[in-house]
Amino acid sequence: MKNSIYIALLPCVALMLASSLFGGFVVNAQRNLKDTIMLNSNGKIVINQSAKMDKLMKCDTVLTLSELENRVVIDDGDGSVVKRAGFRIQVYSSGGSKVGGKAIANSRAATVKSELPEASTYVSYKAPYWRMRVGDFLTREDALVVMEQLKAVFPEFAKDMIVVRDRINYR
Repeated sequence: MKNSIYIALLPCVALMLASSLFGGFVVNAQRNLKDTIMLNSNGKIVINQSAKMDKLMKCDTVLTLSELENRVVIDDGDGSVVKRAGFRIQVYSSGGSKVGGKAIANSRAATVKSELPEASTYVSYKAPYWRMRVGDFLTREDALVVMEQLKAVFPEFAKDMIVVRDRINYR
């Protein structure tokens, strides 16, 4: 009877011993690494990276390296424009069942251009939707500010307006 109790407790004791040994080792390794960094670095950390990585860190985060090397640059006469990730205000998107989506999108673009000639408008088609979008914004916050202004000028379009991610023209 006594031997069977000892045999039953043996796996439990072995498990506790192993967890204390290996668990303690991991905690000490983490603490030692932290202590080493804090004591030996004097608060300065140096990161060594390749030139390729440096190039990627400074570029558009949506592009792959091959796209970065072959990215689209448009020269419009007064400087180059790079396509990059950003935000636009979607003023119209036709539903799949709406007839005349192209005409509505072009009409809204003309209406916005007549009231705000400095605004960039973009009409596009991605089956089965016609879309009309306004602006080139780097941040969602900038687009939201302008969207509220557009809603005040064009209350009839307000219910359709939304900020969306898009490829923008960036100077």
